[in-house]
Amino acid sequence: MRNKFTTNPLRFGGCLLKLHDRLSMFSQPNSIAIVGCGWLGTPLATTLIGRGYRVVATRSTPDRVAELQSQGIDTVRLTLTSTLEIESSDRLKGIAIAVILLPPGTRRGEAGRFPDRIANLISGLEEAEIARVIFSSSTSVYPNNNVEVDETENIVPETTSGQALFEAEKKIMEAPILATIVRFAGLCGPGREPGRLLAGRDQVPGGHHPVNLIHQQDAIELLVSLIRNPRWGQIFNACAPCHPRKQDLYRKAARSMDLVPPIFIPGTTRFKIVRADKVCQQLGFVYCYPDPSNWHW
Repeated sequence: MRNKFTTNPLRFGGCLLKLHDRLSMFSQPNSIAIVGCGWLGTPLATTLIGRGYRVVATRSTPDRVAELQSQGIDTVRLTLTSTLEIESSDRLKGIAIAVILLPPGTRRGEAGRFPDRIANLISGLEEAEIARVIFSSSTSVYPNNNVEVDETENIVPETTSGQALFEAEKKIMEAPILATIVRFAGLCGPGREPGRLLAGRDQVPGGHHPVNLIHQQDAIELLVSLIRNPRWGQIFNACAPCHPRKQDLYRKAARSMDLVPPIFIPGTTRFKIVRADKVCQQLGFVYCYPDPSNWHW
């Protein structure tokens, strides 16, 4: 059954198109805002700048703002709690597309407030005359039902982070903006190497389960593809097409970094296999790192 939030017919109604056309009159071509410019956003920013885009990034603390500015990335401070505060908000005025890369704050116990905070952010972006958004979500919205899942699933999230992200997706798709949702699988790259994740651990469950991961560079190139060739009103999974067994991957990855391989226990738990070929079919996107078993760091 198709997820009713995969496309939103209201998005193509006359009122929204008029709003979009009006805001587009003031938008700056080839300008991108990266809201939450951290582990993924920083290399995305440098990639876009290198390809001729004007980029304005946001971080929530003065030291992080200064850190990005020292790397040559135009950065403003944005804090998103019960209210939205943006310093030097004029620098965001009329940006063509905002890429939102904010985590739901599950570890801080803030996931329940995340959807409303995203709604506040969208309202703030509208006030800054930004009418187009790419939102980074997660494949954690899909439950583990021992089957393949794609963007047509009728979703009932089973984790706190999945519930928060799914509700945030709905807030965005129901807003009077043009939006695309990207559901990323587990992101891996410098500082997030698979070999480090489970190294030295024992009693690890689910060793025979398939993994759902995506390389940082593929995540960046996929976002760039959606910026260059927008698909508004759509939801895309982003996951490497190969799904090696968990125990095979993490043992090999740990050994490749001279770390102690994890020890897995017998038995199975629930899992899922994320299909992510829709973005390949619609954009002609090709994963440069299709098999996590062959990743080297």
